[in-house]
Amino acid sequence: MLQETAKPLKLAGAYNVRDLGVYENKKHHKLKEHQFLRADSLNGLTREDQEALLSYGVKAVIDLRSEQECKQAPCVWENSDRVDYYTVSMLDEINSNGLQGEMPESMGGLYIDLLENGKKSYARIFRTMAKYDGDCVIFNCTAGKDRTGVTAMLLLDLADVEPEVIVKDYSVNEQYMKPVFDKQKEQMKQYGINVPEYVLESKAEEMEKTLEYLRKNYGTAEDYLSKIGLTKQEIDALKRKLCG
Repeated sequence: MLQETAKPLKLAGAYNVRDLGVYENKKHHKLKEHQFLRADSLNGLTREDQEALLSYGVKAVIDLRSEQECKQAPCVWENSDRVDYYTVSMLDEINSNGLQGEMPESMGGLYIDLLENGKKSYARIFRTMAKYDGDCVIFNCTAGKDRTGVTAMLLLDLADVEPEVIVKDYSVNEQYMKPVFDKQKEQMKQYGINVPEYVLESKAEEMEKTLEYLRKNYGTAEDYLSKIGLTKQEIDALKRKLCG
């Protein structure tokens, strides 16, 4: 029986902030909540949203958006003295270049490119996460679907969560981001920007393709993280955050 998918926290200024700790791993051990939140852009968080997330335990933000995205829509915690804020720019060919460049042939192909071309960035992301023993880390991009999606996939695989659950956690993104995507479509139409439908979708087969590539070329997320330079101590710290 497939586990129930993580649902967004009730926030006024973000649509896709979800706790990865609601899932179980293959041994039916529940993961730890209040450790990792995946999210869309945090520029619209209200004061009440911020207080709610601080109460939830958030101590660090890892913003995966490009410099351009961060300038256009600054994170509310960019200069905060209450939360540690990090930027690790992941280039996704879509939001990171303002929808102006050549579109990827498929989202799965984009995710594979992120795994291959973003190794230094992923090493920094996961190394930073590992420092926050027991504290909640929120990681985000613009839609919380692509760059955030690959990061969430690696975390859930590291926790030994079933592939079907990882895929489902990815595929619900378009459902939760529908209000934002509908607005984006209207804006793109006004500016004459043509973006393929799949760019605003999160089809299961795209994450299945990404997981298949990970298995074939690296083995597991733990193997991948080790390959890109994380130490056993750092990987063990991440596992403790995920599984206790």
